[in-house]
Amino acid sequence: MHGIPVVIKDNFDTADMPTTAGSFLLKDSLPPDGAFLVKQLKDAGAIILGKLNLSEFASGDATKYPEFRVQITEYLATLAPAYPKTLAELISRAMELTATREGGAIPNPSRWALMMAEEKNSALDNYKYTAAVEHALPLIRATIQGLMESENLDAIVYPTIPTAAGLIESPPSGTASAGSG
Repeated sequence: MHGIPVVIKDNFDTADMPTTAGSFLLKDSLPPDGAFLVKQLKDAGAIILGKLNLSEFASGDATKYPEFRVQITEYLATLAPAYPKTLAELISRAMELTATREGGAIPNPSRWALMMAEEKNSALDNYKYTAAVEHALPLIRATIQGLMESENLDAIVYPTIPTAAGLIESPPSGTASAGSG
């Protein structure tokens, strides 16, 4: 990867660039060290040009994961004192900052409503969560590992769009079509 330029999402820690997780509440926050993946890229010679934005805390439409509250608290503890230290503090600051910020950033009210529900209801000792972590995830992991070993696969690529990609235009007649040879 020597000399290959890459960009990474803004939820990967980089000690030499701010990591905001797409939230203006973490503007200019510098993590104490880089993420494992970032270190691997740099050790392989990749040049990290910058970071790509994402929805706040990569939450999409919701967080839905009980470990989010624990993980965000552990992460926030590594940041400078000026930054929030818990999910509750993040929510509180987001609710105070409803005016449009420089560059047009505003808190996403529906996302923060979901985060408030997460703060209120998350529990790592919930039987559904425990069953998923202790039984469902190991079963899925073993199934995928077995599939990869039996089929001699190095990786499985999962498409992120719900439909198969198609040709933009048909190949000229008399030529092979995609996947035919």
